[in-house]
Amino acid sequence: MERNNVLLIITDQQSGKALGVAGNPYLETPAMDGLARDGVAFQNAYCCNPVCVPSRVGMFTGHYPHESGIYLNSHRPTRELARMPWLGRVFADAGYDTHYYGKWHLLLPLWQKQVHGFKHLEVTRGRQKDEIVAEKCARVLSSRHEKPFLMVASLVNPHNVCELARKMPLPEADIGSPPPAGECPPLPPNFGVPAGEPSAIREAHAASWERYPTKDWGEADWRQYLWGYYRLVEHVDRIVGRLLDALRASKFDSNTTVVFTSDHGEGMAEHGWNQKQCFYEPVARVPFIVSHPGARRKGVLDATTLVNNGVDMIPTLADLAGISLPGKVDALPGRSIAPAVTGGDRCTREMSDVPIMSESEFGGFVDTNWTHDGRAYGRMVRTSRFKYVVYSRGKVRESLVDMQGDPGEMVNLAGDPRYNQEMARHRQILAAWCQQTMDDFPSIPPS
Repeated sequence: MERNNVLLIITDQQSGKALGVAGNPYLETPAMDGLARDGVAFQNAYCCNPVCVPSRVGMFTGHYPHESGIYLNSHRPTRELARMPWLGRVFADAGYDTHYYGKWHLLLPLWQKQVHGFKHLEVTRGRQKDEIVAEKCARVLSSRHEKPFLMVASLVNPHNVCELARKMPLPEADIGSPPPAGECPPLPPNFGVPAGEPSAIREAHAASWERYPTKDWGEADWRQYLWGYYRLVEHVDRIVGRLLDALRASKFDSNTTVVFTSDHGEGMAEHGWNQKQCFYEPVARVPFIVSHPGARRKGVLDATTLVNNGVDMIPTLADLAGISLPGKVDALPGRSIAPAVTGGDRCTREMSDVPIMSESEFGGFVDTNWTHDGRAYGRMVRTSRFKYVVYSRGKVRESLVDMQGDPGEMVNLAGDPRYNQEMARHRQILAAWCQQTMDDFPSIPPS
């Protein structure tokens, strides 16, 4: 039986709200939208940590940040990383030819191929990094392959929004100058700060201009920032289009599973937020689109299945490739969402009942000592209807939001007596997960 190839495309800092297929009228993403028409676009996919390195380490090891010891953009690998089952190694051990091109940001030295498992590995450098990735992948796709392949195309943008917000030159993209603010996208309806917001969020916002240079912005600044962010997404969509065109032009189009996602999102001015680190929807929710040969579900916007694109990545890709995971890998904390790609509505309903978890930490993006070092850090529990968030400190530590009735996350129900039962239930879910995964987060007892 012929095994599927796998093409995994990862952008950087793209919100799940920043796609045309997500209903955003202020940008055009024909390549991403086209992929969704050929597969399933999961509308409730979240990263395991809304910062680059811990999120990516989660995708490639199948473990949560507290398990790997990577909380922020640490530039030093922890001992745990070498003992974890890496995505490339899982596929290499199953007989796949493994390729990785683009941004690395995974901490392991490139030469440790016996750990990460990527036989063909090239980190792109220079101004046009994403264009180089597209060219490299196209050359590889046009060549002959004796074995099935796993290919990762790791793209930089729309990460240049960081420099955009600081009003610095963009290092990898030329999007031109913004038009007058009146011609730019409007402020989102939930631009304001919610009443009862957990204290740690605004404390972090006030602590650093480099991370959050928006504190003194007026409406014009925000609207031009949104315009620029959407142009950066359109820029990377063109790169994604080149990758998909190269796949279609190859002989591997009919037997290649394509997965498109991002490491985390961007604030998009909701709640006056830019950048990452918090759990608001545009930050923590990411694109997750799967196109699989022979799948029953095509052109589906799945708003039911809950996905963690970090810990669910290895189980899902292995399942779609028909790889039986060895015991150590099979014991990973994530789950395969392949049934929601290949199966019917019953599978989707069943998978919506499983909560997903995410972690985050405020403070400097580069962690130099592998500890929390006095920083506020938090956990998120997403269930089918509610999002529960709790931070390690603050006058207000918790929030509970009804994501069906309040998708803009403007009302914190944590102090509403009518929701005491839901608060207790979500506290219990978090406490059980902390015990199961040996997380020492100071959760609040259910009672």
